[in-house]
Amino acid sequence: AKVTTTDQTITKETQEFAFPLTTEPTAPPGTHRNIFCQVIITENGEPIVHNVGGTELRIDVPLPPKPNEPPKPVVQQPPPMPMPNQPPMKRLSRLEQLRLEQEEREKAANPAQTPAPKKN
Repeated sequence: AKVTTTDQTITKETQEFAFPLTTEPTAPPGTHRNIFCQVIITENGEPIVHNVGGTELRIDVPLPPKPNEPPKPVVQQPPPMPMPNQPPMKRLSRLEQLRLEQEEREKAANPAQTPAPKKN
């Protein structure tokens, strides 16, 4: 409820794709199971409808702003379109996203310090 996305077009060359989601401020937080997707495949000019499901969606409550931090402007940007000859960007896992956000927070808190080299 209160989460929308756009139609996506896939071809036989498509290996992976993602749905850009837009959530309303009143969308219920938490894990929502049994998310379903309707896929329409056109073959010989006739639409074939498939209903695909069995995934889940997690909506997190945004962190409250810090007491001295000015509010950030809300800007929603569409995902970048991949160039025709470039491979699609690797989607980050939730853990990778959290690590990246933490690095950005640390950089913002300590702009004069350089980050330590990463261990592989």
